[in-house]
This record gives sequence, C-alpha cells and structure tokens, in this order.
Amino acid sequence: MTMTISFDIIKQRTLEINNLLERLDTKSAEQEAQQLYQEGIQLVAMEASGKPIANGDALLIAHKLNDVIATNGIEHQLPFLRAISKVYRIFLELTWTYSWRQNQMPVHTDTRDKILQSADRMITLLEGHQAEIETQFEYRCAKQAAKCLTPSEKIWNKYLDHLLNLGEAAQGLSVFGIIKAFKTLVIDTGKDWIQGWYPDVQQLRWLSTRIRTVQDFNDIIVSELPRFKEKGGKYTLCLATIFMELIQNPIVEEGVKTRAATGFADLFRLEDRDRVSRFLNHALKKVPIKPVKEAAKKEDCYLLTRALILEYIEKLVKEGRYPHLNLQECVRTLVTAQKQTVHESERKAIQLKLHELGREKAEIQKFIKETKEYLESTRGESRAGEEEEIQQAKEELQKAVEDQESIEQKFRTLESIEPAFEEVYREEQERLAKIESLLSPKA
Repeated sequence: MTMTISFDIIKQRTLEINNLLERLDTKSAEQEAQQLYQEGIQLVAMEASGKPIANGDALLIAHKLNDVIATNGIEHQLPFLRAISKVYRIFLELTWTYSWRQNQMPVHTDTRDKILQSADRMITLLEGHQAEIETQFEYRCAKQAAKCLTPSEKIWNKYLDHLLNLGEAAQGLSVFGIIKAFKTLVIDTGKDWIQGWYPDVQQLRWLSTRIRTVQDFNDIIVSELPRFKEKGGKYTLCLATIFMELIQNPIVEEGVKTRAATGFADLFRLEDRDRVSRFLNHALKKVPIKPVKEAAKKEDCYLLTRALILEYIEKLVKEGRYPHLNLQECVRTLVTAQKQTVHESERKAIQLKLHELGREKAEIQKFIKETKEYLESTRGESRAGEEEEIQQAKEELQKAVEDQESIEQKFRTLESIEPAFEEVYREEQERLAKIESLLSPKA
C-alpha cells in the first residue's frame, strides 16, 4: 500500500473536527471523522504489514479525540458518535501499540483515566440505543485499548517476564508479538486488566486490513472462524464488523466481498443451544427477574450479532451499490435460518422445568396439609415429651410455606420467559420482513 497521508494532515483534520463542533456543524464533523477513519485504517494496515510509521503524535491525536468525545451536547448526535467511535478506537490502539513497541509508557495515569471515563460515558449513553450495536462495540474496544495506555507497574513487569518466557525482547516487537504476550498476561492478571476477548479481537481486526484477495481471506479469516463462532459475543461481533468493512472496501477483490456476504448468513445461523438452560438457572436463582425480555436477550451470545447483521444488510440494500452480492439470496438465507431456530426445544425445556416445579409444589403442598393437620390435632392437648416434636413441626411448616412462595414466584418467572423469547423472535422476523420488502421489485 502506498502511503498518501501524514500525521500533520491527520492532526489538522482532528483539529478541524473540533472546530466544526464548536460551530455546531455536526454533519461536516461527521464527514471529517469518516475521512480520518480511512486514514487511520491505512496506518493500521502499515502496522499489520510490519511497516509501522506511528509515532508519538498518535497520543496527541488520541488526546484531542478524547476531548471531542467528552464534549457536552453531542449526546444526541448519533451519526457523529457512530463515525467518531471508529477513529477514537483506532488512535487509542495506535497509541498503546507505539508505546509498548518502544518499551515505554508515556501516557500519564490521569490522562488514561480521563479516556476511560469518556469511553464509559459513551457506553452508558448508547446502552439504550438498540440500533447502535456497532458503535457500542467500538467504544467497548476503545475502553480496553485505554487500559493498555499505562498499565500498573505490576502488570508491566509481568509483561516483561512473559516476553522473557517467550524468548523475545520488548524493544521493537511487532504489535502481534505484543498481543501474543498479552494473551498469557490476561490469564495471569485475571480481572485486574483488559478483558480476555480484546487481544483476539484487535489482532483479527488489524490483520483483516491486509486482506485484498480471496487467498488473503482464507489465510487470515478462515482458520479463526470456528473458534470465534464458538465463543460468540464480542468474537462474532468482531467477525460481522470485519465482513462489513471488506464489503465496503473498494480495493478488495469482488470474491472477498461475496465471501463476506456469505459470512453474514453463516453467522446468522449460529444457535446458542445452552441459552435456555443458562437463563433458567439465572432466573431461578435470582427472582423476580426484571425485565425478562432484556434478560433473555443477554443470555443469547449471538443475538447482538444477528441484530448487527440485520443493520448491515438493511444498510447495504438501501445503498443498492452491491448487486453482485446477490443480497436477495442472502436475505432468503437469513429468513430460513431464523425460522429454523431452536425455539421448539426451548419451549420444551421451559415446559419441562414447569412440570418439575409443579411436582415439587405438589409435594410441598401435601407436606403443608399434613403438618397443619398434625398441629391441629395437638391443639389444646398436653402430651408429655411431645413439645419438642411440635416445635420442630412448626419450624418445618414455616420453611415449607416459604419454599412454596419461592416456587410460586419461580412459576410466574418461568411463565413469562416463553413470551419473552417469542417477542425477541418476532422482532427479528419484523426486521427481516422489512428488509425483504426493500428487496422486492417495485410495482
């Protein structure tokens, strides 16, 4: 790839975004952010190709972008927040990559903490916007990148130890060499640092910037598909974002775009067969659970990926710029996949659990009845040596009544689960129907 950008141009564009926001021109600021993202991607591609040119200016740009993110009054400017999220994430990653490669931590902890606060603010702000799945994902990645800017001394020393164990030196190490050390470091540090999904996700996203041909796609993506699909969650969101980037990239082969579109359908077919059992356990341990619908969504590790794919397909259909992808066939595949869900097995699992609870409730009710009859029979009588037995019966009765109330609450929770899952399916069906209507020939 021929570099046609410089950090001076990038710095000027970053300052221009801030100036446009001050003039309340969010549309132009959004366009500048989109261009800045394309320039950032070129820098990432250079890093991924072993020809890094990122320097200390990356921190200056990341810091200025954080000022933009922290600006009051942009909370409702969703198109701009969507565009700037990608830029924000990339320059935070370029910053930590440069720092770790130079074996130095130039970012002050207060700067890092401000960036973490800004990322958290965006994540919280967007949680209520179901149509901003990709944007939330970008800010979640940005938050993990921010944690890498200046880790604790304990983590930094562990990192150096891991490099020694790998037989490598920190100075001049490529980003993928660093991530290799990260993967063992994450296990060692537990919850004290970045989350375990982030190194894998960043590595594949960065590597994907090198894809130009179908062979590149096979070499970089195909081998990772089984593992990423199995994990779901952030991993399949990562795959979906990569597929969309490839489809929109004008310099990749058409065969790559076709593979990416097929990838959408493959991801949409994925089924989380353990989600009902997980959800049942969660619901029965923590009752009442509110709202059930949102809890049901969270238990499906592929639901957000499906929703994101529907967003992407709808966008591509509306743009109408990709006739070679045969989006009609892709949507038909999505419709088929949606109808072939594990919904029936989920219904059976819920009904089985209700049956088990019903049997347990009947046994408790029988015990309560018999215990009450026993206590009634002892009322007004004085039987020597029976006081302890009567007291024990009273205590057991109280516990049985409490258990019965708990079971009845679980019943109400379980009875609300199936409609919640059905509503989730119905939302997907409605979205698919909308996309199908966009593809239908106009009269």
